[in-house]
Amino acid sequence: MSCFVAWGDKLASEGPAAFYSADYFADYPPGYILVLGLVSLVRKALQLSYESRWTYFLLALIPAICDCAAVVLLDHISRRYMGQGRAQRCLVLFAAFCPLTLFDTGIWKQIDGAFALPLLLCFWLLEERRYLLAAVLYGVALAIKPQALLAGPVLAVCFLVAIADAVRDGKSPLKSVGQIFGGAALALLPPLLAGLPFYGAKIWCRP
Repeated sequence: MSCFVAWGDKLASEGPAAFYSADYFADYPPGYILVLGLVSLVRKALQLSYESRWTYFLLALIPAICDCAAVVLLDHISRRYMGQGRAQRCLVLFAAFCPLTLFDTGIWKQIDGAFALPLLLCFWLLEERRYLLAAVLYGVALAIKPQALLAGPVLAVCFLVAIADAVRDGKSPLKSVGQIFGGAALALLPPLLAGLPFYGAKIWCRP
């Protein structure tokens, strides 16, 4: 929480061009730094102190909303594949009241909910064979937290399977290869757009 508050205050006070520097510790990508900057602006507008419980509430608000959205998504997907029986209800209730998730977001104030939601959407879209939109959502997760790289092989395997299916069905493999490169470009787009205010401003302000 100390890092999150400090990063948000630095972004709000010094601007994006001065945020990343060799003498300052910040190991998060730009995507969520922008959210922390917004939290800092709200905190200053409300004149909330660093150790105020409302500061902690603001830090946990976006991840908590994402946790709730993930439960809604899981409910939608499980109803489709499992029906509305007891097993489906138990699954959704476990997801909603999982002690690890409640501790991670509610007590520890981590942002894993904001990072996990686009990954869940990405995996669902891969299951639906909507590869390009899945790549965009993977890029959103990557812009929020670098641990999204761990899920990169899943995306790659799914695209390779799509090529194999195209070849088996007699379709042009070149089109599928083009989709792979298009998917890779789309996956890089959200991190690049999130980083544009930081690195673009730094380049623009360079004498």
